[in-house]
Amino acid sequence: PAIRFEHGRDRTGDSRGRLWSSVRVAARATTDPASFDEAAIDDAARMAPRPRRHRRLAERRPALRRHTAAMDALTALVTKRDRRSYQQRPVEADVLTRLLGAARMAGSAKNLQPIRVITVTDPDAKAALTAGGDFAARIDQPPVLAVFTVRSDAGPRRLFDVGRHAQNLMVAANALGLASCPVTFHHQDVVRSVLGIPDDVEAPIVVSLGWPDSRQVPSPIDGARVPLDTYAMAERWRA
Repeated sequence: PAIRFEHGRDRTGDSRGRLWSSVRVAARATTDPASFDEAAIDDAARMAPRPRRHRRLAERRPALRRHTAAMDALTALVTKRDRRSYQQRPVEADVLTRLLGAARMAGSAKNLQPIRVITVTDPDAKAALTAGGDFAARIDQPPVLAVFTVRSDAGPRRLFDVGRHAQNLMVAANALGLASCPVTFHHQDVVRSVLGIPDDVEAPIVVSLGWPDSRQVPSPIDGARVPLDTYAMAERWRA
């Protein structure tokens, strides 16, 4: 489909610290969203001109410019895949800060904001955390682990909130070219012991992060998503 880009300025006065909130680039498919071409969106995103203010800011801050060539939001969402093979190259501190900032902005039921994240890079701690999950044997391999914690008394939607924060982090990582994969922690006593987490806080999920290794072996459970007309129903359940 043809792609139309729009440049606009944020007039809301939002002061939440989002660096690029004053400049938005929106990619809109002009055909049925069910049949949009992801490659066309990706190509259009790369070709879209940046606003002059964006260019001037990037030119003044070369260290930041290295990590601002991010894909548009829709492409970051639909191309995110779990990857379990990583380079041993460290994740730069400014990149990790941006990812944590994206995670922090996820929604929170009743605005309780009970989520906290522990980043782990110490090899011994990562090795010890492999005992925290039934399928966590490989989480000692990525350069960074992001352990998502939540207060146990935060209500029935607390795990939904954890998922929203983790997904924000992983989509942002994909936009910046990093790989990620969520892993469940089944054994809270192990995780609490390794990371010093108090008894009234749980750590249900960890996200592995790193620059992707091109030698990744395809997963035996890889497969296409169900068709949109099977996934989405209008008005009523359809068998």
